[in-house]
Amino acid sequence: MFQFGQVRASEKRGIKIEKFDSLLKEHYQPGKKYYLFLVDSIYNKNYLDILSKDIEKSKISSYNIVSVISVNENKTDSTEELSSYESNWKRYVNFNDTECECIMAFGGAMRVLNKSGDVNYYDFIDDKFNDPRYFCGSEFVNGPDKWIYPVASVRDLYPIQHGNDPTNYLTRFFREKLERIQRDDMSTVSLDMRDYRINYIETKEEVSNILKQLCNSELLAYDSETNSLDHNTGSIGYVILSNDGENSYIFDWHNIDIRLLKQVITTAKRSTGSNLKFDFKFCKSNGLSKKVKFTDDTTLLSHALNSSRNKGLKSGAIFYVGKFVGYDNELNVIKKKLKVDNFLQIPKDILFKYAGLDPIVNWRLQKALDKHVAEIDKKFPNEKDPTWTIERWYREVMIPNANTCTNVELDGIYFDPAQFEKQEILIKDKIKELELELTKTWNISENFEFGSTKKLGELFKQMGWPCISEAKASTENNKVYSTSDSALTEYEIMGKPGIKTLKKYRSYNVALKTFIEGWRKWLFQHPDGTWRIHPNCNTFGAESMRHAMRDPNFQQIPARGEIAAFIKKLFVVPPNINKDSKESDWLIVNADFRSLQFILALADCGLNKNGVDQVAYDIYGPKGIQDAHSMTTHNIFCKSVNLEIIEIEDEDGNKIVFGEEQQIKIKRPGCIDEEDKEMIIKGNDFLPSDIFVSYI
Repeated sequence: MFQFGQVRASEKRGIKIEKFDSLLKEHYQPGKKYYLFLVDSIYNKNYLDILSKDIEKSKISSYNIVSVISVNENKTDSTEELSSYESNWKRYVNFNDTECECIMAFGGAMRVLNKSGDVNYYDFIDDKFNDPRYFCGSEFVNGPDKWIYPVASVRDLYPIQHGNDPTNYLTRFFREKLERIQRDDMSTVSLDMRDYRINYIETKEEVSNILKQLCNSELLAYDSETNSLDHNTGSIGYVILSNDGENSYIFDWHNIDIRLLKQVITTAKRSTGSNLKFDFKFCKSNGLSKKVKFTDDTTLLSHALNSSRNKGLKSGAIFYVGKFVGYDNELNVIKKKLKVDNFLQIPKDILFKYAGLDPIVNWRLQKALDKHVAEIDKKFPNEKDPTWTIERWYREVMIPNANTCTNVELDGIYFDPAQFEKQEILIKDKIKELELELTKTWNISENFEFGSTKKLGELFKQMGWPCISEAKASTENNKVYSTSDSALTEYEIMGKPGIKTLKKYRSYNVALKTFIEGWRKWLFQHPDGTWRIHPNCNTFGAESMRHAMRDPNFQQIPARGEIAAFIKKLFVVPPNINKDSKESDWLIVNADFRSLQFILALADCGLNKNGVDQVAYDIYGPKGIQDAHSMTTHNIFCKSVNLEIIEIEDEDGNKIVFGEEQQIKIKRPGCIDEEDKEMIIKGNDFLPSDIFVSYI
């Protein structure tokens, strides 16, 4: 019997295997190229037979199938558990005095190889834009020093009954790799396999001398070690630099002349790092000029190449810098054993051995990414505008934006803590008001727990309402009503009483927890007396290339409606530069793109009459009005009011007649200013026009 999704099969095991014995099938032939297939479990004969059939069909005649774990059943595929059951698979890398050409790793097998779960087999599915293999070195994870070709778990490759030909795309990809491993160059000429040196510079004089030597670098890799993630409360312990990918220099922060450090960074033709926004915030909060910018960031460039892959230095080392696979795994283990909060609490001799590698790995990663981007831009030019390459997008959009976000996060967003208290009281009063309204509507006790979805479901059931959908807690003998948003919408369509009020009640509770209570814990008082929040913006972090924010999330803040009026009052402008000025030197400005994604999508198809959407062309084309909402309003109102009499039928079937002297009242329920909540437009004021006219 098979279960699809996370495919797992249940069947009787066809073989028994002793602990530490990992060879599942031997098919070695002397004089032939030998390949090692490393699987993530103990598979029975049926699986091994169908796997062998595919291998031999690809004309591979000498191979072994070996399990990386040495027990029959593993409960999870976690790295920790798989590693605890690691078998003696390494003895089969060289079998009968024959080195395997490469290793094909199935499913979780690569977790054992890398001693981490930083990357997975699905990171190597794309073989058009990215290399579907990586080199696993031996220095840090005792790896095999072989090219690794990751594929899905054997159970996922063959999710249907044995003997049938799978239509699974993972299976097709696996079969393609069987062909590929027989023609690929298995040398390491494409990798930077140089040795390296880590240098700790102890005195101020030596630090200044080395910094002077690092000026005018072609490519400078930068990293820092701090005792916190918060640049306001934390401090820098060390700065580590490399300008050749071979030597790294570790400096105590208190030994660094800030002016020299600025000169080193600004004179470098290129400065790179991994998530340099973090490092630069710490340096700038400790004296480095806010005008100093970085020119590169391997995390951003990795994201530009493939937004679905893991980013960061650890995964980048696996993808591109195979010599350093898992180079800091031991450091994390030591941190866990010593039960320390940050790396600065680890003894220097241990810390420097690994932290000193960060800029070296980053330097080599930047070089590899540069080469990869150049190849992709040449191989896959932009068919609409060849001048817009991945490299140009990265240089002209991503990097400037990241530098700007660095300074925005450093400065923070200004808030008034008194308003948090005031708006909290007002929102709580509103919540009580809504609760009282619901008790009257549903004729229930004022002590009813409106925040309990279970109690609400029971109430709906008692009132004889139909069950829209069942909650997870439902059993065969006890049907529990769901009170999800979708269920409430259905009840609202049915005209059930109190639903609109309940929705408002939930919205106010979310506003209280998310904005008042959620934001308040991030407030930080600066020496100048101002209170600010310093959010963390993962620039272009989403797969769609949107920004992703955390600590706290400043996205999706209500822009209109009743709740927005409460939340907007929390924000304040910075203090005046001129203390004697009575008027503020600052303004809070809101800017937004109109239908940006839609416009970009249309721009991609040329915005011409040969495109796919004539209506869209009429809106966004050269003679369009550039806004879909405006066009809707124009078609409904502006064209219609040219008639002497307008007749409209409302929801209840009543006829409403608008003439030239008729006054039309427009309500704005979400408007903050009381004076602008309502406005009146006379029928005479509507202008006969074929273009959009703004009356507001």
